[in-house]
Amino acid sequence: MHDHIDSFRNQQYSRLIAGFDGFDFVGELTRIEKMIESQQERIQEAQNQLNLINREFLPGDIESVYRDRALTAMNDSSDKIDRLEILK
Repeated sequence: MHDHIDSFRNQQYSRLIAGFDGFDFVGELTRIEKMIESQQERIQEAQNQLNLINREFLPGDIESVYRDRALTAMNDSSDKIDRLEILK
């Protein structure tokens, strides 16, 4: 019985390893890091937009629309960064 379990375990390990055959771990990590950088740039752009909104006079409705867009972009990018960090 013990041999059967060991055989099954080895078979599963072999399948797992074969599934990663040819997978570019370094390339994938680099791709994830670039995606994180891109999201960080998006957050910075949204922050710059918020700073501009705070300095400029805009009618109330327009200001709130732009502010909401910038905050949404920042929150979305932060969420994406969190998910990418988990993958990394």
